[in-house]
Amino acid sequence: MHAGGQRARDLAGEVSAQDPWGAVARGQYALLRLHDPQAAKAKVLRTRMSTPSFARWLTLPASADTRPIAGEGIDGESAVELAHSGRLRHRGPAGDRAVRAADHVLGLSLLLVYRLVQRALGISRTARDAGAVALPLLVVIPSLLRQRDELTSMQSTVESIASNGYPGELTIVITIDGNADAPILYAELRRWARNRPCVQPALYITGTQARRSKPMAIDHAMEFVKGLVSNGYLAEFPPAYVSTDADADLGPNALYRIVCRLQRRNRITGWPARGGGRIAARARQ
Repeated sequence: MHAGGQRARDLAGEVSAQDPWGAVARGQYALLRLHDPQAAKAKVLRTRMSTPSFARWLTLPASADTRPIAGEGIDGESAVELAHSGRLRHRGPAGDRAVRAADHVLGLSLLLVYRLVQRALGISRTARDAGAVALPLLVVIPSLLRQRDELTSMQSTVESIASNGYPGELTIVITIDGNADAPILYAELRRWARNRPCVQPALYITGTQARRSKPMAIDHAMEFVKGLVSNGYLAEFPPAYVSTDADADLGPNALYRIVCRLQRRNRITGWPARGGGRIAARARQ
């Protein structure tokens, strides 16, 4: 394994995919800056963070340190890691599964201890931070647009968001992944957005001409909003961001609950919280 490049930028959102041994793994899409053109032909590229996970740190020698690199293709037989000492260290599928299992066990153990401390100190998990405010909020709806039912579903989702009762400034951006697939439907969507009887919340339509994947559609929406700010349509980039699918109905006050949750920091680490709302997928008729 050798350094084939660097990770240039992470894209918003998550993705679930199979790793080289068939197990489902969650992660992010990223843009890579490859120094070796041959790396683009590899079946699998692996990236390494500057700090290994806690379980992996327990299994590596004290002098070992993984590097943030993209390597050559790795087949299903073994994964190769390059340690800081320059020695090659092979870890097969069984070893990789053991590391993941150790990560889960440690994570669950720490979570259990944290919950017990919360209960002992009387810390509520659902209490709203008294200082939480309705920050300006950006809601991005990434979607394909190939059939009419996708259009009507999008319109219904927009109405669900607009009527959710969010008390702060709200901006909605629909970003179509491949708007050239159905130009008539895309034009109809833009007309519907322009002719909505309510001017609030603000609704914008954008998208990529060719299909580039959901994370890239979200990334395109972010660049679009930056353009709205630079052109004076928005005073600032909204500090709070939510992404929802185009076939979802929001539960009562879901947006406000999410934004309040995001402003509550962990009492031990000081890190901001992760938020989730009551969102239900709509069955297609």
